[in-house]
Amino acid sequence: MRTIAEIPKICALNASATPTAAPTSSATAQADESLKSEVVEALNKAAMVKLAVSEIYFAANNVWPGSNEESGYRDPENTSRSITVGNAGVITIRFKTPEGLAGKSLVLSPAPGETADTVLWSCGSSDIDKKYLPSTCK
Repeated sequence: MRTIAEIPKICALNASATPTAAPTSSATAQADESLKSEVVEALNKAAMVKLAVSEIYFAANNVWPGSNEESGYRDPENTSRSITVGNAGVITIRFKTPEGLAGKSLVLSPAPGETADTVLWSCGSSDIDKKYLPSTCK
């Protein structure tokens, strides 16, 4: 049987052991959310490029642009990512930072929709962990 004098010692031991496991999992979850946010932000920035490819260039020419210049998109200086339009209107977002995404790419591919004025976009990555991608890109 424990005495009342032993209870504070036991509580102190339990309290000092508990926090060591929590920050690690919390830090990992926070890092994961940060990387997810970077991917979502990049997709939001690419929305205007998708517009240039589909609504402006494709709608006027009935073919996909093959470069930033053809699409009318000019990639602003950005230290964390670059966005380029390539063959067949494919948009590639290449991450420069942060660690965990640096050197990896997200690809948006256009396809004609069922009507002349619609474009369907697919999204994917061969090198970004699926846990960082929004559901539309998995």
